[in-house]
Amino acid sequence: MASTSHTIRKNFKYLNCWASSPYFLSHVKNGWDRTCYGSYISILFQKLKGLKATLKTLHGDEFTHLTFRVKMAKQELFSCQCKLHDSPLETTLVTQEKELSSTYEFLKKAELQFLQQRAKISDRKANNTVGCISDMDGHQCQGRQAVASGFLAYYKQLLGESGPVQDLPSDLFSSNTVPEHLYPDLIKPISNQDIINALKTIDRNKSPRIDGYSSGFFLDAWEVVGVDFLSVVHEFFSKGKLPKAANAT
Repeated sequence: MASTSHTIRKNFKYLNCWASSPYFLSHVKNGWDRTCYGSYISILFQKLKGLKATLKTLHGDEFTHLTFRVKMAKQELFSCQCKLHDSPLETTLVTQEKELSSTYEFLKKAELQFLQQRAKISDRKANNTVGCISDMDGHQCQGRQAVASGFLAYYKQLLGESGPVQDLPSDLFSSNTVPEHLYPDLIKPISNQDIINALKTIDRNKSPRIDGYSSGFFLDAWEVVGVDFLSVVHEFFSKGKLPKAANAT
């Protein structure tokens, strides 16, 4: 009986270690320079989607099996250093030792960045999961369905069932308003530096967007993608519209 195998396709996820490659920006530029049409945000989405194949190629060339490659690079470096110890005046070995040392340090740094990013994302997922709660009677509720039912029962008792909605008092917003002299600050155009500063406040190790890109990508590739990113933000503030897909995280 013939057996069939199915390849599980992994979702794209930007890795911070990719930016350590000397070829990172050239790969991004090659994948980014394409003609796209539509609004600024539509163009950005098209370019991000098309760039994934290029970044996957970079990953395959330089960042697959990092732990194994670090181990092999360390062994090769140690072997070269032993030979150099026996023949310290051999210029070929001196050059080779420098190259192997550089390769080892590059791979070791990339592995560290990868492990740190994976660990932080895993910690966040664990912290965002409620595995067990005690209900109002003190009984333990374990499992997704039991926990959800426990929360629902608690808030039903706390807030009650749905009923008629009362109008808000007319004087609710009559006090504590923004002083008139601050009105211009509320409507003044946002600057490029404001956008950049806001982007830098987002943790690069935060779980990536639904398309796999994190804030770290835009910071690492700013030289190439910055103009398009700024155009998208300015377009949003001028038109006040944001597609649902842009807010999916």
